[in-house]
Amino acid sequence: MAKRPKTNIKTTDKEVRKVVPDADHAEPVWSFSLITLGGRWCWSLIDPEDRIKVLECFKAWEQMSWIQLKTGGHNYVLWDKLCNEAQDILKTLGHEGTDTLFEFKPEGMGIKRVFGIRDRQVFKIIWWDPLHEVCPWHGKGNKRL
Repeated sequence: MAKRPKTNIKTTDKEVRKVVPDADHAEPVWSFSLITLGGRWCWSLIDPEDRIKVLECFKAWEQMSWIQLKTGGHNYVLWDKLCNEAQDILKTLGHEGTDTLFEFKPEGMGIKRVFGIRDRQVFKIIWWDPLHEVCPWHGKGNKRL
């Protein structure tokens, strides 16, 4: 294997900002590094029909910017609105008190949700929540169930 030539190119933060777009204007990138394969909201329990629908949603979402997604009803979830079990799992993943938990609402799937951590344009998929248990809220004012 040939060695790469050394370069003396140095970039400033200002130059990097010109090249890297603002994350809200970028299209999402999916990451599976935090995905759950066991437990209550694991992806291995998703039924085949829902799996196809969710994958179709992911295909559609990756054509949109984060701004479009946020104005389309998908949103951040506050730590104190999560159930205790979800908080405990996030603590073990190193995300205690996170303000970057994001919720996708697959179109036409009612209360079913996809949860993950948003890191700039990357969405790190964690849970499939078919019963809306991760963030158990209902009605106006988001009263706890």
